[in-house]
Amino acid sequence: MAAPIRILTAVPICDGHDSAINTINLEFIRHGIEVIYLGYHRSVGDIVRAAIQEDVRAIGISSYNGGHIEFFAEVVDLLRKRGASDIKVFGGGGGTITHEDAIAMWSRFSWPARHSRK
Repeated sequence: MAAPIRILTAVPICDGHDSAINTINLEFIRHGIEVIYLGYHRSVGDIVRAAIQEDVRAIGISSYNGGHIEFFAEVVDLLRKRGASDIKVFGGGGGTITHEDAIAMWSRFSWPARHSRK
């Protein structure tokens, strides 16, 4: 049997909103994905260090306080600097990540930011 997919999830510094990420974590677990949840108020360094140590395939970030473009960029940049650019980054923000932000993130990071509103 193949090893389960492992992902790490976290909420950035200065963001205490964790109900959405907890709901998403439960859905991942229900689908057989192993989740390492760091909790909230986590720094870029905390997230990247744990992702590398835990040998995850992806990092999921929940951001409700703004600053998400910069925070995601710092995570992606630090992963690259640490030789771990194979770890994918995804996330959401319950309305704080606008359609325009999603497009900017798509362009800047060359990864699939999805947004359901227009």
